[in-house]
Amino acid sequence: MKRSLWRKRQVQSETVYWSHAEFDIHGEYLITMTEDQIIEHYWGIWMDRMRDIGKADQITKHNCIEDWKIGHWSFRSDKDGNPI
Repeated sequence: MKRSLWRKRQVQSETVYWSHAEFDIHGEYLITMTEDQIIEHYWGIWMDRMRDIGKADQITKHNCIEDWKIGHWSFRSDKDGNPI
């Protein structure tokens, strides 16, 4: 019987950035956030709202990020906010 040796491949997760425009009395400026930052800032309120509307079964980090991206009209970018 042959034995196979499987090496565990370490996969480094790529940092993904999303950018969107914000406006205030001084004009337009660009906000760029990582997906981890989106979760850190948006997760709590988003999760509460999902529960409030009876969608607790859809609470995932992926769905949270998707809702944030749609709500902010964001686009995939590099760390400096340049579209990619």
